[in-house]
Amino acid sequence: MGIGKKIAKIRKKPEHIRERYVWFWVLFCMVFIFGIWFFSVSEVLKKSDFGKSSQDQDSDVSKNSLSSINSAIESSVQNSESKESIENLKK
Repeated sequence: MGIGKKIAKIRKKPEHIRERYVWFWVLFCMVFIFGIWFFSVSEVLKKSDFGKSSQDQDSDVSKNSLSSINSAIESSVQNSESKESIENLKK
């Protein structure tokens, strides 16, 4: 039986039967769409470090950058202090 014959057969049925067909296909399509959405969201959460937001990851990068800058400043201050103490000893 072709799809055209099946549609013609459904058109001959009473309205409440045709509504059942409509609601069945609406439900089927919704389940299909929600299934795709569910699996895509779960894949995104797996790839994003188990739900860790990108803002958290950005803040971690910022903290690491700030700590490396802080270390560089401390080492340059220590170097300048040691140079000053050497110059004071020479005088």
